[in-house]
Amino acid sequence: MTKTEIVNLALSKLGATLIARLGDAALPGSHHGRLLYQPTLERVLRDFPWSFATREESLARLPAALVSRYTYSYALPADFIRIGTLPETGGHIRNEDFTRTGQAIHTNKTTALLQYVHSSVEPDDFDPDFRDAFVTLLAAELATPLLQSPQLTQTLMQEYLGVSLPKAKSIDARETESNENHGPYRAINSSPLCNSRFIR
Repeated sequence: MTKTEIVNLALSKLGATLIARLGDAALPGSHHGRLLYQPTLERVLRDFPWSFATREESLARLPAALVSRYTYSYALPADFIRIGTLPETGGHIRNEDFTRTGQAIHTNKTTALLQYVHSSVEPDDFDPDFRDAFVTLLAAELATPLLQSPQLTQTLMQEYLGVSLPKAKSIDARETESNENHGPYRAINSSPLCNSRFIR
């Protein structure tokens, strides 16, 4: 599947004219499809730690720490979208042991390995349910510039937030460990205070 085909799926939800290619300024669907494709994709990618778009990479240390309470700062990858976890021997770096500002992560760890959601994904990489959610949001974004229909935009946004996105997140979470509540669950599950309540 191509980016043009993804845009055509969104256009078909609107009942708009399909296109042969992206970026033709003379054709509104082609022009706005190219303009809105990547920002809309990145918006959906930020909504969940999608397993198909997650990769792991060692981070490059910056010459100096940028946040005073941390010893080291590391540059985020150019295709970074969302933090997944910072793995380390024996588990993961806790949320309170690092912070992010702009395109950098700050921590007291001497090395930083990051699992993150990236933007360098192509349509053939998409999980089918993610693709449906993305197409719905893209159709919502296209509805106003192409059809001057804020009402249709609102309807499609409700479909995205209430139906297609939750379904895609649920399927991804069941099939992988990408459940966005996995980190808090792990912290609660390993808490001595919480566990002591179950000791008889």
